[in-house]
Amino acid sequence: ALLALGQVKLRAILASCMVSQLGLSIMGVSLLNGNGYAGAVGNLVVCAVAGGVLFLSCASVLAGFGGDELERIRGLGRRMPWTFGVMSAAGLTMVGLPPTAGFHSRNLLLNGVADQGGVSMSICLAVGALLLGCCFLRIFCIAFLLRPREEIRLREYREPGTLRIVPTVLGALAIVCLGFVPDYFMRFIGL
Repeated sequence: ALLALGQVKLRAILASCMVSQLGLSIMGVSLLNGNGYAGAVGNLVVCAVAGGVLFLSCASVLAGFGGDELERIRGLGRRMPWTFGVMSAAGLTMVGLPPTAGFHSRNLLLNGVADQGGVSMSICLAVGALLLGCCFLRIFCIAFLLRPREEIRLREYREPGTLRIVPTVLGALAIVCLGFVPDYFMRFIGL
């Protein structure tokens, strides 16, 4: 996640965040207890769905805008609200904030760490979540809050077609809905 803070392209930021999520899953398996294993599997499932949503959204930005440099997508969220809305939901999931499914997998990982009595691993989980939060906050602020540069005419850019929007919206709904029913989430991942 620390590498993602220095990236300037949306794809590179998302790829760095995905590597961070895989590291969390490896940590969960290395705990060698039930909560750690369940958190690792849950994190992989959440990471797969949220990552798919994020990369499909990034593809929509590339198709509709022609680039994914953060400075060039300033203010683009106003022209592509669905795309950036689902990116925000997937970003919250990757960070592990409630009410998303990512919260429950992080909670299981924290329980696994507590079962082992590892304070340093708990700190690593917290710092990782904070760094991921900073990455997604950076994307959100640039895409939504900053005004576009004068040389970029945003009125030319719009949401992609329905075939690109529907899968991302369904994925975002899935990760948020699974967050509201943690028992179903556990059955969904087979634990």
